[in-house]
Amino acid sequence: MQLNEDYRADGLSAIREVFDHLGVDRTVEPKALGAVQNAGIYSLERLRFLDRRNKYAVKWAPDKSWVKLGRPTRPFQFAYNAAVVLTDRWVLSRQYGSTKPEISHDLEQRLHSLYAEDIAHASKLLGRGLSSWSARGTQGRRAQL
Repeated sequence: MQLNEDYRADGLSAIREVFDHLGVDRTVEPKALGAVQNAGIYSLERLRFLDRRNKYAVKWAPDKSWVKLGRPTRPFQFAYNAAVVLTDRWVLSRQYGSTKPEISHDLEQRLHSLYAEDIAHASKLLGRGLSSWSARGTQGRRAQL
């Protein structure tokens, strides 16, 4: 099983293993290997504004137990969503940016303590070490950054 770390270390090898599993020709080489496809948005102001797109793209069940994502079907709905996205892209992204927030050392340690048992269980299920997921592994990564 491939993990994100495997993909980052040797993307082509990781992709080929997935292709083998799916029965895809091994000689196919993805063009965007290593490219960031979704950089993420961390600004709460931008996220709140972008939530307005959901007005026409999200359909909730009457009891709010599930949601169906779709695309706007009417021209006005499409124009509304496009205006929201373009406003974010051309105005808000320049004003607020999208800097990934730093996690405090204390919070990081508490999260590792909280998930230590789950990480150990995942490691056993996968049959491989997940030391980079532990608090000790994270300290090493912080030093590299």
